[in-house]
Amino acid sequence: GDYVLDFVGPLGQPSEFIHEDLEELKNKKIIFIAGGVGAAPVYPQVKWMHENGIACDVIVGSRTKDLLILEDEMKSVAGNLYIATDDGTYGFNGRVTDCLKYLVEEKGNKYDHAIVIGPMIMMKFMAMLTKELNIPTTVSLNPIMVDGTGMCGACRVTV
Repeated sequence: GDYVLDFVGPLGQPSEFIHEDLEELKNKKIIFIAGGVGAAPVYPQVKWMHENGIACDVIVGSRTKDLLILEDEMKSVAGNLYIATDDGTYGFNGRVTDCLKYLVEEKGNKYDHAIVIGPMIMMKFMAMLTKELNIPTTVSLNPIMVDGTGMCGACRVTV
């Protein structure tokens, strides 16, 4: 018969917010920024916040409207949902960085923390922008792991 020779896991770290005081979180203005399939790991975090009475703003970015995922699900749990498409086919016309800059500089929104998940290049430019805007930021690094332990170095990322 079939059998499992070895198993490693769980890998990674849970969201840092599960360790914070809920009452303190309710007083923070948090924005989640998801690029492409980054909406998938952002959704359960925003849902958890919503279930605990914390309204978070969310920006979901996609190259086109046709590639947008989880819009209805995100709409049901986000305080404010902003959709940005690179080609302008839906929502805000531009990238997620442009949308955040608009929200902060044009609309006057203030954020205490940003959680950014998506393509590496998007997270890089979002981190550069949030640094400029003085918004503490957490990104989700998810490099390919060859051995699952970090020993071989394939998953190492320069920050």
